[in-house]
Amino acid sequence: MAIKIAKTMDVSLDYLTRATDLELDNSMLKRIQAVSKLLQKEKESGFLFLRFVY
Repeated sequence: MAIKIAKTMDVSLDYLTRATDLELDNSMLKRIQAVSKLLQKEKESGFLFLRFVY
């Protein structure tokens, strides 16, 4: 039931149950999952780029 509510509200189950204060919508969760699947060298290159941009 809680999973259905989280999906309907487009938030994570952690946010819904107050296990975190970060509101992560589905698009952000998909981005995080995509980054987690990158090779370590690709992650390092991406994070290095973000340091320069941010």
